[in-house]
Amino acid sequence: MAFGLTPAGTITKQATGVVSTRRIGVNNGVNVSKGNVVYLQVDGFATIASSADDGGFAVALEPGNNTAGSDGDVSIPIAVGGHYVTVVSTGTISPGERVKIGATAGQVAAATTTEAESKIVGTYWGKEGGKVVKSTTSADSYKESFTDQADFVPVNCGAGDVIEVELKK
Repeated sequence: MAFGLTPAGTITKQATGVVSTRRIGVNNGVNVSKGNVVYLQVDGFATIASSADDGGFAVALEPGNNTAGSDGDVSIPIAVGGHYVTVVSTGTISPGERVKIGATAGQVAAATTTEAESKIVGTYWGKEGGKVVKSTTSADSYKESFTDQADFVPVNCGAGDVIEVELKK
């Protein structure tokens, strides 16, 4: 990926033969943010995914606030398995590592090698390749420098990074 300000909840590419996005109703009392990993409940509605959830993960492509409504009063478009989509990381993840729901609901963390398959959201492949750094001297506090890492191999991500994940089919 080249440098940019791609927000969480953006499809970066999709695998051949992947069903396009779809809409799903939001569970009552839930406020989904764009880029949240959501859990598709057995009743057919989406809620923000937590570490207690098993399987049925997707990513919200738009926000959906249903805090004052009944089940399904608000719907959101979601990216389903096979899409490459941006989400937020809760910690360090190495490229090629599988991810699960992290300590923060709706965000991902590195999965252990013994993690149950039902807990896996997808695979982390990389993050945007540039880094903007502000000057540390008071005389130049307004200056920024940019290091382009677009041509380098994918790097580990850290907490709060927007990363590209291939959703598990």
